[in-house]
Amino acid sequence: MSRSPFALMDSIYRLDLNQEQWTTNLASEIQRQLGLGPGLLKYDFALHERRIRVGSVAAFGDIDEYRKLTIPFHREVSPEIYWPVFRKGTHCSTSRTMLAADDVSEQNQEILDLTLQHLGYSDIWALCAVEPDFSGSVFAVPVLPGEKNRYPVEDEDWTKIAVHIAAATRLRRHFPHMDFSNHETYSKRDMIMSSVGSNADPGADSRQADLGEEMYEALVRTVQTVSKHRKLKTSSQLMDVWPGLVQGRWSLIPVEGNRGERYMAAVENPPRIAKDHRLTTRENQVVQYAAQGQSNKQIAYTLGLSVSSVGTYLSQALKKLGISRTDLIVFIKKLLENHRM
Repeated sequence: MSRSPFALMDSIYRLDLNQEQWTTNLASEIQRQLGLGPGLLKYDFALHERRIRVGSVAAFGDIDEYRKLTIPFHREVSPEIYWPVFRKGTHCSTSRTMLAADDVSEQNQEILDLTLQHLGYSDIWALCAVEPDFSGSVFAVPVLPGEKNRYPVEDEDWTKIAVHIAAATRLRRHFPHMDFSNHETYSKRDMIMSSVGSNADPGADSRQADLGEEMYEALVRTVQTVSKHRKLKTSSQLMDVWPGLVQGRWSLIPVEGNRGERYMAAVENPPRIAKDHRLTTRENQVVQYAAQGQSNKQIAYTLGLSVSSVGTYLSQALKKLGISRTDLIVFIKKLLENHRM
């Protein structure tokens, strides 16, 4: 990442903007951080067993031909080519890297090669923010000849950025008309607040919502830690201390008050999951992220849990289901199809 992640994280959580403004603002910051490519294409998707749906396509920069081909390309290529891409869940990579290790039909590979050749690109770099139900958003940047080795592939910080994009997208869906830039919004809801900066009174706006003591303490501890790092501008450590969620349930959002004071707020925002009645909520969450091939460490960051807790939840779930970790993708595909019916 070529610049500090502060501006990028703030762009992700500018939830006061409308959808078009938010997308434009975030796309511009991703391009500035990346510093490569002729432009950026953003689109939403929902991957099913036999098809993929694509919509909300937005293009930035000199990539109009790429934008025009996006939806027809998704119609022409069978879902076989997308499962290797999106089954990995939230991550960043290039199309060729993602497909290299998987069996893809010659016909689909040829369609990809011809499309890239027609556009004059050597590859496509993609930042994929994927929900447990295999829906989400993609921020794609064309790779020009000669730039191939300069793009971050499977980069940990960029993957964490995508985790936050997925969380912010859920928030925008749940609260489309709330002004998240104004901390007065939070005073009307059960939120946890922590002040940042010399002009604020730390803890003055914090109040315990209807939570258990352990959950409340975990929220306050995490919010205060993120607030401290934002205040000190220790950008190298920011992504490590700012998890995707806290306890699989709460998102942390930067907020600016009416007098310029800075806050971190926690807002309830669990991931969308298809529930198997044999599992607890936390086991369902962990299992569905694990089905995407995510490591216990990445799942821990996404949900704001310890790595050991993720391992325990996963072991308990697999035992209840009577399957192995390698069987999870088949189990989840069937669970999702039943859930969507």
